[in-house]
Amino acid sequence: MQQQTQQQNQQGFEQIKEAAQKAEQAAEQTLQVAQEIYSQATEAALSEAEQQLQDLQGQIQQAQQKTEDLKQELQTTQESQQSQQSQQSQQTQHSQQSSQSHQSQ
Repeated sequence: MQQQTQQQNQQGFEQIKEAAQKAEQAAEQTLQVAQEIYSQATEAALSEAEQQLQDLQGQIQQAQQKTEDLKQELQTTQESQQSQQSQQSQQTQHSQQSSQSHQSQ
C-alpha cells in the first residue's frame, strides 16, 4: 500500500512536471508572438512616421516656393509702382514747365 501511494505520488509529480513544461512552452510561444507583434507594430509606426515626415517636407517646400513667388511678385509690384511714380513726377514737372513757358510768353 505504501508502494502504491508512492507510485501515485510519483505519477502526480510527473503530471505536474508535464503540465509545468507545457505551461513554460506556451509562455515561450506567447512571448515570441508578442515580440513579433511588437516588431511589426514598431515597423508600421516607423513607416507611418516616415510618410508623415515626407509629407511635411513636401508641404515645407511648397510653402518656401510660394514665399519666393510672393516675394518676386511683391518686388515686381514695387518696381512697377516706383516706375509709375517716376513717370508721373516727370509728367508733372514737364507740364509745370510747359505751363510756365506759356505764361511767360
